[in-house]
This record gives sequence, C-alpha cells and structure tokens, in this order.
Amino acid sequence: MFVLDSRSPEARIVKEIPLSDEGCRYVCLTLDDGPDPQYTPIILDILKEYGAKVTFFSLGRNAVNYPELVQRAYEEGHEIANHTYSHPELPTITIEQVQAEIRQTEELLSSITGQHTALFRPPYGKYNDEVLNAVEEMGYTVILWSDPLEMMDWELPGSDVLVKTALDHVENGSIMLLHDAGGERGQTVEAIRQLLPLLMARGYQFVTVSDLLERAKVQRKESANVKALIPRYDESFLNCTEGHVISYFANERIPVEWLFYSTWEPSARIFEHFIQKRDNRWHYPSTCGARLQHDLPLLGVSMHMYPYQSFEAAADDLRKWVGQGRVVFLFINGYYFEHRVYSYKKLHETHNVMITGVSDTVEGTFWFIQDHAQPDFYDYYAHAIVQVGFDDNQWSKHPKGLMISDINRELANAPNRHTFLERYRKWLDAYEDDFSFYDYIQEYVVKIGRNGQGTEQLAGHVYDAFHFIASARRLFVRFLLVAQIYEAKQVADVHRIIGLLEGNLADLDAYRSGGSFPLNEIIGRCRELKWLEQDVLHNLKRQYQLQS
Repeated sequence: MFVLDSRSPEARIVKEIPLSDEGCRYVCLTLDDGPDPQYTPIILDILKEYGAKVTFFSLGRNAVNYPELVQRAYEEGHEIANHTYSHPELPTITIEQVQAEIRQTEELLSSITGQHTALFRPPYGKYNDEVLNAVEEMGYTVILWSDPLEMMDWELPGSDVLVKTALDHVENGSIMLLHDAGGERGQTVEAIRQLLPLLMARGYQFVTVSDLLERAKVQRKESANVKALIPRYDESFLNCTEGHVISYFANERIPVEWLFYSTWEPSARIFEHFIQKRDNRWHYPSTCGARLQHDLPLLGVSMHMYPYQSFEAAADDLRKWVGQGRVVFLFINGYYFEHRVYSYKKLHETHNVMITGVSDTVEGTFWFIQDHAQPDFYDYYAHAIVQVGFDDNQWSKHPKGLMISDINRELANAPNRHTFLERYRKWLDAYEDDFSFYDYIQEYVVKIGRNGQGTEQLAGHVYDAFHFIASARRLFVRFLLVAQIYEAKQVADVHRIIGLLEGNLADLDAYRSGGSFPLNEIIGRCRELKWLEQDVLHNLKRQYQLQS
C-alpha cells in the first residue's frame, strides 16, 4: 500500500503509507541532516517526554563527529536511516560516487548502533533511474515524504506556519519532513514541541517509518482475502515452476507422490549438468518435469494456459479468478522484485510466481504474490511493479499468460493406479545407468583436493549435484511407498544412499566453513554409493520382470 513516485514506475519510492482509519492513527516524523550538537539533544528530550518515536535520516559527516547522539537516538528507540555522507545532489555525480556515499555512511552508522540501515533518502529528494537502480541493488527502500508535508523549515517560515501546515495536511500514514541540522533550527524545535501534543490529542501515534511499513503490511494481510502460505513441497529437485505447481497441489491434498516414478535421473546427465556445465537445479531438464502435463490428468488435475500480450489485458481475468479463490500462476521478470535470490534486482531473468490475493485501495491495486515457504516473497506488490514484471518477460520459453487449474476431486481421491504403474514400468524398462557419475566425482574431487586454494566454487558444484541426487531419491521412495510396490530391502537401501549423500553434504559444508577438504571421506562414500545404486536398479528391474 505504498504510493509510488510516478517519475519511476519500476521503483518503489515510498512517499506515504496510507492506512485505514479503523483503530489507531499513525504518523511518521522524519528528521534530516543531523545529528547536530545544539538541536538534536533538545529534540530527543521532547520526543522522550511524549513517548514519540521518529526516523532520523543521518548524514555521515555529522554522525562521525557526534556518534554519541546517534547512539542515544538509537538506544531511545528511534530509527537511524541513511542520508549519504556529504549531502550531494545524486544525479550530478557518478554511480560509483553514489554507492560510496551510501556505503561509507552505512559502515559508520552500523558501527555505532550495531544495526544495518534499511532505509535511504536521497538529498533534496532528487534521483534518476540510474541512482534508484544503484540504491535498490544495495538493498535499500527509498523513502521520501508526503507531498504537502515537505515543511520547508529551512526557509524559516515561523513555527506557527510549520504547525499549521502539519495540522492542515496530516493523514493516517503521512510522512512529515523536518530537519534537525543544517542551519538555524530553533523554529523546527518549537514546532515539534507544539505538534506532538496537538496531534496526539487527535489520536495520532508517532512511529518510525519501518514500524509503519510493517503495520501497513499486517493490515493489508488481515483485510484482504489472501490464500494461506503454500508450503514448499521440495526444495532441492523441482525447478521453480514445477515446485510451485506440485506444492500447490500437495497443499490441496492431491497425492502428488504418484508423479515421482521417474525421478531416478541418469547419473551421467546429472554430472554433465552440475559439474561439466556448472549449472543449477533451476535449469535441470528433469524427466519428471517433462512428464507433468502428461501425468497430472491421472490425478484429476487439468492445467489451462491463457495467453495475454499485456498485464492490462490479463488483469480483469486475474481479478476474477483470484476472487474465486483460485491460485494463478504466471511468469515475471524477476529484475523488478525484491527477493532472497541474488539475481532478483540484478538480472533480467524469468521466474514463476503465484498470485493469491488482490487489494484495491485509494492508492491503486495491489496483488498478493507468494512463491515458496520463505516469507520474504509473501506480500503485496503494486500493480505497476507486477505489470512491468509481466510485460517485460521476454523469454519465449515462458510465454505471457495466466495459468490456472481444475481439480476432479473424485479422480484425485482414487488415482488411476494401473496407468501410473504401466508408465513406471515403461520408464524402468528403458532406464539404463552404469553410475559412472561416482567414478567421475572421485576423479573430480581428487583434483579439488590437489588444487587447494580457489576450490570453494568447484566444491559448490559437487555439493549441488549431491543435493539434487539426495532429493531425487527421496521423491522416488515416496512413489514406491504410495504405489505399494516396494520391498523392504529396496527402501532400506535407498535410505542408506540418502544417508551417504547427506554425509558428503555435511563434510562439504564443513569444508566451505573453513575445514579441511574431505577427500578420503567422499571417495569412500562414492564407492559405496555406486555399488548400492547399481544394486537398487538391478532389484527394481528384477521385480518388474517377475511381475511381467
């Protein structure tokens, strides 16, 4: 529920944080350019008297001279935010200089408070697209102020004028701008002394910007019809789209375990993908993923893809389906979205997301997006951001469109077991693997062990391969159990395989944390893994031949 600056539709520029008038009313007082040894202590005394909390956008050049004032403000519950080191007009300097200004101030403020700053305000409120991109890549949320509440106290209009401006224009969620340094601030001090009791008498509480952002988030989630968090079913084998689809259906109590009959991926393909190509699991072309559209109908599930050339063309249908309680899948360009994945906000890459809610406010429409079990992508995003993310998805492999599903509950409750087993037997009959992967891995880790320095990245690829195989084996065991075609020894052997792989993962974790390289341990486990996997495959084929 953030008001976006229209000069930059791709960026989230917070100018005010409107809230409903139900319950308490909140306002943010922000103070720029301090600390100042004359005015900041007086302002802190007034704030303490009334129990008000504010956000100080501090200048590095002042904080370095008066760190005790920064420390006092932080210890008294106020928020410390970044306002650059020397107050330059950012569009007039290089991006490297912009980042240096912010980084130097961040390092200084965090050394004083022990807390990293999350909010940034550009001096004079001036920025351009390049500045915003740089600031966002550094992880900051950009905060301006409510347009009528740029108080212009530097013009010394008189404390009565400052008070009247605030009283005439303040609303629930407003952000007010004053200064605690940078010149004569006696009028500012007097205005604050008068404003606190007057606004509190109107029912306002003075809170920090971050506090208000969190309150707005909670209020939106409580007031909208948002589908509950959909837990991630598997975090290591399925790619982004497969993971969302299967997680959703598992959450809908569809027996997705039937889909995993082909997750025992050929080891040569795994070695080629993770070790030779040094790629990640998101791009692995799994046999299971390729069969999803073919296999899902056996569980009573049908997927429907509706193409749209623009988000505006899709919005009405999206609203209708979300209003019906459906989960809608779509592809977006992750560059425009805040997320834990390093490539978001840095690379133009296509990602799959689920839209599960919509909220209409006087400020516009906000769409509720979630992806996995991590709560960092479980929030509302402004229509403008979702629109540009949808429209700027250029990868032809993932077309513009909305994907929804229908579920036949009768079939979902009684899957077509015979057809699934026939598909499993055809897959198993065609499957061949000499498990030379484990021989290649032994040779590979010997090279890592010899190289010494610079091997962390190489060890990371080995780690990813082991992680992927362990997940694949877990999923395959789930199929054997739901299909009830297993022998006790087979399940025990697969669990032994998973345990050996987890042992390799634990040793590699220790290595990447500074320990010695576990060469002999990995080689020993790989030898046992090759023998065990050959034996499991042999027994599975033998079992199939006996049943045939």
